[in-house]
Amino acid sequence: MASVFQRGGKWYGRFKDEAGKWISRTCGGADKATSLRRAVGWEGEAGDIRDGRVDPRAERFRTQGARPIAEHVIDFEAMLAAKGDAPGHVADATAHVVRIVKLIAAGRLSDLSADAVRRAIASIRDSGRALGTCNAILRSVKTFVGWLVADRRVRYNDLDVVRGFNAATDRRRVRRDLQDDELARLI
Repeated sequence: MASVFQRGGKWYGRFKDEAGKWISRTCGGADKATSLRRAVGWEGEAGDIRDGRVDPRAERFRTQGARPIAEHVIDFEAMLAAKGDAPGHVADATAHVVRIVKLIAAGRLSDLSADAVRRAIASIRDSGRALGTCNAILRSVKTFVGWLVADRRVRYNDLDVVRGFNAATDRRRVRRDLQDDELARLI
């Protein structure tokens, strides 16, 4: 049965977790009655997990979904650097994700919907950027969301349905091989 106690001016809730072990958790600045309600709620959630009525991963998804998206972007940048990606790539990929997040005005992970990302990419394209640039930005954002799924921060990759552009239709610079006489003049 859940209970509360006070230590150092703060109330703590004591309850049994899903494994049957006693856990103490701070209730912050709450009063005794609120702390007791929280402890009873925590014990109820643990009982639901223990009895199989609730998926234990649901708590992780809920916790990760409540965090600001900026924290996830910082974690993404650290992951790219830790796996040994080039510093330029890490900076570019992070900047692309931050740009889309700002265009969408996303505060939480749930704001990164396929439609919102499509509209943000379209606004970048309409501002005069090349389709290759738009594809690079979209790749970075899709990599970010794929990492969120792999790291069990979100359940689904909503951006699977978003497709890139055909960059061959928007060539800004056409590259070609140098002719022999051009090469001789260059040398």
